[in-house]
Amino acid sequence: MSHWHELFVPYDKEVIELLGDRPKPELWLRQFDTGSESTKWRNFIYNPIRELAKDDGPLKERGSETTAEGESVSEWRVATLIVNHHKPLNPRIGLASALVDRDKREVGITIYKLEEA
Repeated sequence: MSHWHELFVPYDKEVIELLGDRPKPELWLRQFDTGSESTKWRNFIYNPIRELAKDDGPLKERGSETTAEGESVSEWRVATLIVNHHKPLNPRIGLASALVDRDKREVGITIYKLEEA
């Protein structure tokens, strides 16, 4: 089973200064094997913010509808980009990245479908 992994992002000095005391945005990556994780993939496609708050996700849910900080997941905003939208949503392998801005409660998701099922 795949898991979310945080990637190290080397921010330039200018970005760090611009952020000030705000937490730095985090970049997370996950590979879904839709053969063995079809339910997790489908749930992620249909409700990504809730799935990001579960298990090992970047928002680390601690209740049915809250993040690790106790916030409702409905307070978060999400923008999604599907890179190769011409392919069906049932790939053999799906890659997802999530750029998480905890201060603004925003998540930018990029989905890439590697192989067709």
